[in-house]
Amino acid sequence: MNSYKQLAAVEYETVIEFGDYNIKKGMTSQFFKVPIKGKFNRPVVILGPLSMNGGHPVAMRVKDVTRTSFKLAIQEYPNQE
Repeated sequence: MNSYKQLAAVEYETVIEFGDYNIKKGMTSQFFKVPIKGKFNRPVVILGPLSMNGGHPVAMRVKDVTRTSFKLAIQEYPNQE
């Protein structure tokens, strides 16, 4: 029998957090840290569409999601830079 306590997904009044982030030219292909202000135990990061600045296709990547931040990168497809 497992006897562990699973944490709730959110604490206090925080249910959702959203915002936008400006990525400057030249910041592609490198990860940068985005802070999370709410009090989440198990945050889920969902990214929306990018603006159309340039004609090359890109992919958004997320890694290292924690209770307080995540890392985000915008990467152009190979041979498109």
